[in-house]
Amino acid sequence: MAVDYNAAAVGACSGLYYFYGTEDMKIQENFPPPESSFKDPEDLLEFELKAAVGQEDNMATQILITFTNQTLLPPRYLNEVKIRYYFSIEELLENGHTIENVTIRPDYDKMASDSNKEHEVTYEVVQYTDAGDCYVELTWADYKFYGEMGYQFAIMDDKQNDEYVFIMDSSNDYSRQGMVTQEELNKPLNACPEVFDRITMYVDGEHVWGTAPEGAPGYGEEIPPVGTDEPSNSVSYGDVNCDNLVTIADAVMLSRIVGEDTTVTVSSQGLLNADCKLDQVLDATDTARILSYLAKLIKYTQLGTT
Repeated sequence: MAVDYNAAAVGACSGLYYFYGTEDMKIQENFPPPESSFKDPEDLLEFELKAAVGQEDNMATQILITFTNQTLLPPRYLNEVKIRYYFSIEELLENGHTIENVTIRPDYDKMASDSNKEHEVTYEVVQYTDAGDCYVELTWADYKFYGEMGYQFAIMDDKQNDEYVFIMDSSNDYSRQGMVTQEELNKPLNACPEVFDRITMYVDGEHVWGTAPEGAPGYGEEIPPVGTDEPSNSVSYGDVNCDNLVTIADAVMLSRIVGEDTTVTVSSQGLLNADCKLDQVLDATDTARILSYLAKLIKYTQLGTT
């Protein structure tokens, strides 16, 4: 109906000009204006990202991210959108946890809802420094839309420490700082998101929104391996085989090392992890500490003490 109306309006104007036009009537120059005239960011905002925090505790942080496709240069659908939310697991590493303990819980996916789940957001969790700097990268691919898109998710670590306490803490998360919360606004979460700059957005490989933390890898940049054979600044005492767990297998492996079993292969990081009494000597006392921890006779924090 709108197309027919617009066509009729143009035809009516043409008819009026044809029958009643005068010589002083002229076509406006440079109309319509070329798209290049809108390239000043102050004149046109093709993309905008908003975010808000929902439920939050020491086990999970729930985030709602919305963004808009308002492209005009030219109007177009997007082939791929990637969004990175930056966080830290420093407190998890200090308690013997690793990136493997972090999970993402999808709570709402507008793209999946609109497409009857033919298209769904995918995600990847990446740790890019030994200190625990991470990001979760969300990807919208091969879905045609114009207007607003949204995704609600939670970053979780549901493993307790040796004190049987959940230990996740979002206060050191780069993208959490300064974000509005549902609690402080006291309204439904979907009405809370506000424009936010500490989350980055990439459209078809181009950075279009947000500021990444210092030292974060750029889009497409190769990330150096984390937790490789080179010793890191973080020592996971008792984890001799470097599988991010302290189990009886570590005690057995350490016993074989102490017994000078030449068939045992251990990394330099594993040797650091094995020195549970900090005397730079591996012996039966280190093995005993691991066994005591597994028997719950000592706490994890007592591994790696003199």
